[in-house]
Amino acid sequence: MHSVLAATHAVRRSLEQYERALTSGRDRSRLAGPTGELAHVRELIRRIDIAEGLARGYLDLRWPATARGEQLHPLQPTTLETAINTWQTNAARALSSSPSLADLALVVRTQLDGAAFASAVGGAATHAGLLTHLEGVRMQRALTTFEGSSGDLLKTLTLLSGRDRTFQARLAETSAQLRMAYRAIANDGTSLASSDSMRERVDITRTLTAVQRTLVAGVDLAWRIHDAARDPSLRVRAQGAHRIAARSHQPRPSAGWVEAGDLVHN
Repeated sequence: MHSVLAATHAVRRSLEQYERALTSGRDRSRLAGPTGELAHVRELIRRIDIAEGLARGYLDLRWPATARGEQLHPLQPTTLETAINTWQTNAARALSSSPSLADLALVVRTQLDGAAFASAVGGAATHAGLLTHLEGVRMQRALTTFEGSSGDLLKTLTLLSGRDRTFQARLAETSAQLRMAYRAIANDGTSLASSDSMRERVDITRTLTAVQRTLVAGVDLAWRIHDAARDPSLRVRAQGAHRIAARSHQPRPSAGWVEAGDLVHN
């Protein structure tokens, strides 16, 4: 749709220049005949205007209103949408700039919170009829699988990081803001809010859209975590690494590879 918008805008500019040439005696003499009728050119411009407006409206997620000819102002981002966008930007930056194990664990933990929130929103959307029963079940199954694998990864990262709580400041701040946005919608005290309560607090359709975008963007964060975890310069806790190696079924080296002093001090 971006291509359609760019193309219609370019065609309109060309038609405007052609129209000016038709109305200018000096430029008209330079045009190769036949030049066409001025009324026909203006009709083409009018049609291109409609196509360009529809394309722009579609990109603004206002397609139905634009098609009806309504003049609507752009939607302002909600607190949740702002928190999600800020988190995704800062998480991507943090994972691309030599993150610590604590940073990796924080990203995984925040994404786990997002999965729990997505599950709650998916349930509310199913009750509201925005998702069919089958779509709701598929979404819950996918989220359950994600929570299981991410939970295992978080345990490993926690074991390897030990007492290290050195987070990048901006990463920790945006994570806290996103969690607060989640809790404001999906929690009643220490328990989950009901579907009816969630629908009273927010536009569940818009919230579901934000959640779906978050899940898609989470794939990029997952690959960034994968790349960061394979960085040879990543420092881990010796005792945690030893425990993981001891539980591994891989062939063990004949000589010790972790110094006893490291085990004591880590």
